[in-house]
Amino acid sequence: MLKKIYNRVKLIIMKNIFKIFGFVGLGLIITSGIQAQDWNITSEQKATQLQIPFTGTNQEAGEILYNKNCKMCHSTIKVVPKNDRVLPIAPNLGCQVIQSTNTDGELFWKITNGKGGMPPYANSLSDDERWKLVVFLRMYFNSYAAPTIGGVAPEAPGQKFQGTIKSMKLSFDDKTNKISAKLTAVDAEGNPTIPKNIKVKIYVKRYFGNLLLGTVKTNDAGVSSVECPKDIPADTGGYIFISATTADSSATAIEQVKFGQKLVWDNPNNHPSLWGTSKRSPLWLKASYISMVLAAWAVIFWAFFQLYKIRSIKEN
Repeated sequence: MLKKIYNRVKLIIMKNIFKIFGFVGLGLIITSGIQAQDWNITSEQKATQLQIPFTGTNQEAGEILYNKNCKMCHSTIKVVPKNDRVLPIAPNLGCQVIQSTNTDGELFWKITNGKGGMPPYANSLSDDERWKLVVFLRMYFNSYAAPTIGGVAPEAPGQKFQGTIKSMKLSFDDKTNKISAKLTAVDAEGNPTIPKNIKVKIYVKRYFGNLLLGTVKTNDAGVSSVECPKDIPADTGGYIFISATTADSSATAIEQVKFGQKLVWDNPNNHPSLWGTSKRSPLWLKASYISMVLAAWAVIFWAFFQLYKIRSIKEN
């Protein structure tokens, strides 16, 4: 059996060998062409420093922009000594070599103009948004010294968690109406550790999507908590579904809890309606129907009566 499969696969490869080599060759040509392109950045552009304050607000805004525009290619940023990704996967922008060999101005220029497979963002993002992306990228440069801009001193970025999230557990406190998500994780060596400063999004499930209650970072115990509104609608049993996920979707959880305003289902078919049964039809609809039926039969009887009169006249 295995020999037949092997021979079959071998035959397919031999028949398509030229196509395979053609695709591989084309990929190498495209890749080499992308790598061979030069950024052509001027010395003045390289010397440009950060133009907006290095604050927590700008850091968070830059993260949102990165997740929307860049993450699909560059994936999650991780602090590494050297780039651990190869084409066609875009570089890991947390690579310290990339960070140390690029000035603020170079990063801004590359985001603005793009190259090869990277599109330019000059027309889709404003200058302020592109600088916020630079702020976010610089959060992963261990040796970065942010300048003071407009009298605003730089803020130290929140400490980035370098381990791996293993699990998430949800709980609900009916006394405080708080939903809590507790994370467990291991560090780079595989030892248990507490995941701090991890952004967790907590939701309540609705019919047509999820209602976001809040995005909260984990505390020193690895827990994120958010209060749930008392008047939130529940199902007919008085339950709601709560869920949570980390910002990078590395961990998720969902639980059913008894909370909220119980839904009392009032079946519209129990009331007079156009689509109801005959017993629950509106009175005006019944009257209209009976009137039309009587009118139809009246016309039929009148027609027969006229025919009878014509026949009687003919006989006489």
